[in-house]
Amino acid sequence: MHIPKVGFNHNKTQQAEFEIFGLESLYQRNFELATHHPEHPHRISFFNLIYIEEGSGTHMVDFKEYPLSPGSFIFIQREQVHAFDFVCKVKGKIILFTQSFLDQVHANMRLPNYTPTHLNSQHTPLIKLDKENNQRCQTLIN
Repeated sequence: MHIPKVGFNHNKTQQAEFEIFGLESLYQRNFELATHHPEHPHRISFFNLIYIEEGSGTHMVDFKEYPLSPGSFIFIQREQVHAFDFVCKVKGKIILFTQSFLDQVHANMRLPNYTPTHLNSQHTPLIKLDKENNQRCQTLIN
């Protein structure tokens, strides 16, 4: 099986290496001439956070399906394979950023407090927020 690799589109973000947009806009794009369709497995060279505001469905990460519902967060690391569910069309936000963006953020962090969760065997890409943290997250993203 050929799995296409998708890079970060620096031109769209004017080199900011950070982008946020609604899932709804992803569903409306025309992928007929694209090299891949987001509904099919593809590997990314950047980080991807998907926040679910409404609806339910699934998201595939490394060939495992994760259930989505309001307040769900999916974390996709660089080089992971994932695929969107275009059947259920949940509503929410996609946050994309590069390693360079993280390096800039880390310049102002105390790194001993940083834990690389992707190295932990118990790491799961799915986090379900409680009501209070879900509201905080919506405020922060908006």
